Amino acid sequence: MRNITPQKFLALIDREKLDSLDQEVYDGTKRFTKLCKPLLLSAATSDNYQLKLRGKLLSGGSYFSFVGNQGIIIADILNPLPDELLGVAKDSKLMKIIDNAHRSGFRTSIPLSWHNSRQMNAGLYDEAAQFDIKPPCLRVGFNCNPGEFLKRVEELATIENKIYSLYVQRARKS
Repeated sequence: MRNITPQKFLALIDREKLDSLDQEVYDGTKRFTKLCKPLLLSAATSDNYQLKLRGKLLSGGSYFSFVGNQGIIIADILNPLPDELLGVAKDSKLMKIIDNAHRSGFRTSIPLSWHNSRQMNAGLYDEAAQFDIKPPCLRVGFNCNPGEFLKRVEELATIENKIYSLYVQRARKS
């Protein structure tokens, strides 16, 4: 039996039958999957019946979620962190990536305890748990108008790829 890749799964969705907000979510997710190579992808509807695309990335095992809600698009990535959270917060290279993302208008947060990580990622954590993602997680995301989503998702992919590259670089030094 063959697995359906995330790219093939997206192709099964009839984009033309989606409303304009969901088309933006679809287009941005399609672009994101080209830039970040997800391992898993699922589609659902949100509480307001908008398309929600979410999955797990091959690189680093991060969880991502893209959904339209009341005329805006909400995008988040949860990047699993090692247990030594204070060490992560002192990591100047990682903090530079996060600070630059924050200055570029991204929502960023690094919990410094398990209690805070579970609260910070409350709704996302429940969804991410389905993909075996556990806190603590670095969160990077944004809210935007539909016309801005494609550009912002490309920026988000760049941030994710920088974080993953840093993790790989650190792992090779160990």
